Amino acid sequence: MKRWHVIVALVVIGAALYAPNLSNSLFWDDDDWIVNNPAVHSLSWENTKFLFSTDVTAGIGVRSNYYRPVLMMSFALNWVLHGASPWGWHVVNNGLHILSAVLLFLLLERLLANRAAAAIAALMWLIHPVQTESVAYVNSRGDSLALVLSLEVLLVWWRTKKILSLSALAGLVLFILAILSKETAVLIPALMVLVLLACRYCTDSFWRATWAALRRVWPLIVLGVAYVLLRLTVLDFANTLNWYRQPNIYTQNVEVRIWTFLGAVWEYLRITLVPIGLRMEHGVPVLTAPWQWPAYAGLLIVALAVWWVVRSWRRGDRLPFFGVTWFFIALAPASGIVAPINALFYEHWLYVPLIGPAVLFGVYGWRWGKRIWDARRLWGIVILVCVVAYAAFLAVQTVRRNIIWGKQEEFYLHILSYEPKDVRVLNNLANLYADSKRLSEAQYYLELAIEADPSQSAPFHNLANLMRDQGQPDMAIELYILAIQRDKYFYWAYRNLTVVLLEEERYEDALQVVTAYRSIYPNDAQMNAVYDSLTSTR
Repeated sequence: MKRWHVIVALVVIGAALYAPNLSNSLFWDDDDWIVNNPAVHSLSWENTKFLFSTDVTAGIGVRSNYYRPVLMMSFALNWVLHGASPWGWHVVNNGLHILSAVLLFLLLERLLANRAAAAIAALMWLIHPVQTESVAYVNSRGDSLALVLSLEVLLVWWRTKKILSLSALAGLVLFILAILSKETAVLIPALMVLVLLACRYCTDSFWRATWAALRRVWPLIVLGVAYVLLRLTVLDFANTLNWYRQPNIYTQNVEVRIWTFLGAVWEYLRITLVPIGLRMEHGVPVLTAPWQWPAYAGLLIVALAVWWVVRSWRRGDRLPFFGVTWFFIALAPASGIVAPINALFYEHWLYVPLIGPAVLFGVYGWRWGKRIWDARRLWGIVILVCVVAYAAFLAVQTVRRNIIWGKQEEFYLHILSYEPKDVRVLNNLANLYADSKRLSEAQYYLELAIEADPSQSAPFHNLANLMRDQGQPDMAIELYILAIQRDKYFYWAYRNLTVVLLEEERYEDALQVVTAYRSIYPNDAQMNAVYDSLTSTR
């Protein structure tokens, strides 16, 4: 089996599995990040400066915790080439995913010195349906773009012999591009240390190998620390480490975040081994004690993994250390333990961590399969058939997930069949119906969203829009006020409430709303102009 045979196979298989998404439209956060964001609608110098000096949604007047200028520049390039036409966006996303698989194969071929095992690992990673969310959802391009650059860094740094060399400089530049594509790429130094421990200094003791690895990657570590400091200061646009506007039991207690993450580990393992019931939203519960299910299940998994790693290390086998440690290092930013982030669980958070299990599957699958094949050919055939059937199952699931991402109504209803009280999905489905003029259905799902969680502002705001468009301004005003009462930072409610009040010639009320808005968002030029107009006529 030659190297180019594997590369061609990965490209052909990846292109075939993801071809069904080429006609899928842009939706969900694609609207705010791309379609309605003028900052990515050209590659002008002004837009380029803007993208590198602010967060991803500043172009629509909204502050966010994300700073990904290289990702946004890739969006701008797509827009310049073909506008909002969906095929080009998906060609790029699919291509980045396939390129990641090829680079993963090339890296593993060097690390494992086993082309067959590297090919199996790259293939299983490529076709796993959990990856679909990072590929079919255009907004998630940061996962694959950052991974392409991260794998390039690992490849370059693996070959680099001198810290002061052109190859080392190239690695540092690629590292910068990776972390400007997605923040989680800051883990590259840790992954590089892991690679060196498991595959280069594998005959040394742990501490001696660790010290040697740290000396080799210290420029990456320094650059990573510098980036973190910048993100927490100069590039902190919306309080980077604070995703929750209101404190709660999850944000205030690190032990609760630990137990909750352990519960998520159980679900991560389940969808890794048996990827059924996949969906955009998973209702992972907040767990307050280790004896709650599934916290103790996750704790047991972690304990068994540690035991396996230590036992194998003592026997001279560092493969479990590589696979298990890669998984948890790559998943660490999504754990919420150090800093609570925007959700408890997303499938696309497995995009990079899944490399760890894929490597274990590839190496042990090849090693044990070959041993059984050589000893008993019949059992070898049986095992080969099972592996092929499992791979076919993964491939079929991937195709199905790509298809459902193109059917928005079915996509939302599928999630609701598992998570009937998911406010975001109920809200988005209602917006889809409202855009299609299916107003009664839109109102029904918005009312369900309000009933599911009356503390959320978005359903009140969208129901207000519905009342406004149906000629019920008084009801709309009441609902906009309810939305603001639930979230005083919900800027759209202020803006739309101001418009309705002006249309109703309630100028004093409009001035009060604009004044309150300006105390929170003083730099909004549009609302400042409204304020000037209202105050000049008094």
